[in-house]
Amino acid sequence: MVDYIGIGDNLKSATDKYTKGGGKGKPTLDMEQALELFFNQIEICKSFIPENIEYYEWKRLRDADKVLLVKRAVNHIIKYDEEANDFMLGEKKLSGLLSIVKSQPAIQEAIVDVLFIQHVSKAIRNAKSVKSTRSEQKEKVKELISQSIDSEDIVDVFAMSGIEKPDISILDETFLLGAKKQKDGNALKIELIKNILKDEIKLRLHKNIKKYTSLKEELEKVIDKYHNNALDSYATIVELIDRAKSLQDEAKRTDELGLSEEELAFYDILAAKKEIIKEEGPIQDIVHAVVKAVKANLQLDWTKKENAKAAIRLAVKKELRGKVSITKLNEILQEIMQQAEGQFSDWSA
Repeated sequence: MVDYIGIGDNLKSATDKYTKGGGKGKPTLDMEQALELFFNQIEICKSFIPENIEYYEWKRLRDADKVLLVKRAVNHIIKYDEEANDFMLGEKKLSGLLSIVKSQPAIQEAIVDVLFIQHVSKAIRNAKSVKSTRSEQKEKVKELISQSIDSEDIVDVFAMSGIEKPDISILDETFLLGAKKQKDGNALKIELIKNILKDEIKLRLHKNIKKYTSLKEELEKVIDKYHNNALDSYATIVELIDRAKSLQDEAKRTDELGLSEEELAFYDILAAKKEIIKEEGPIQDIVHAVVKAVKANLQLDWTKKENAKAAIRLAVKKELRGKVSITKLNEILQEIMQQAEGQFSDWSA
């Protein structure tokens, strides 16, 4: 289906009539309009690409040289989400217009422009579509984060995340693989690592609302500073690596504290307010009791039932009474209930 976004209702209508008429008649005027829009759209897309990127010998270049040209263009465009999105939309409009004018000899002079613009758009889209899946991909995501940290490579995101590679040219695959000693791929690295972290935080958020909301806010601040040029690309990568390491360290914390993964979030709530805890001894003892009280009172669809939530609130309050300052009890109880609703909302017997 031809993508008519931004082409104009008149051209769409005229082309529809021509198509329905079996291609008979004289579409000269309509095709001239389409060609004009096509060439204008090329100029719009080219305005995003630095003038010093010379790709006009594209068809004669080796794959490695093509990769470097695309990488340079992507690093220039991808830093700002709005600019990158505008470029991808521009390419989409261009490809839609190409569907209309592809039989016209006049477009041959612009084919290299179209090819380069499409390759750059595809590479940006690939970098922005890094996704992890749930439990079965968890280890692969960890490995992906590790490789992003431990080497200069732009790792093969699709393979490492367990995502089937799209049927695209070797250029796009090679583009994502990168090269160990190249130093010019920082904008792309930032985009890849940022998207990996955002998606991993999103997947983990319900497990530890306090921890991962804080980490999400830290990540947003780093990217804001990068966009505002308060951090250069190298410093931004260092900051992102620190956040990635904190994600990896979560697994170690459960062992060190002697807690289960589901107890860790409740530990963080209590540990953040340890000054209000009156009872001597490790916080872990209180955490074990609180989580046990929550789980003992769970029932199907409990988050939608006020009486069920009240029962859990009462059970937790009993466990905390005498162990937590009475003036702060309701405040910490609210955080515990919020975490319980996020973590155990899908509970089933």
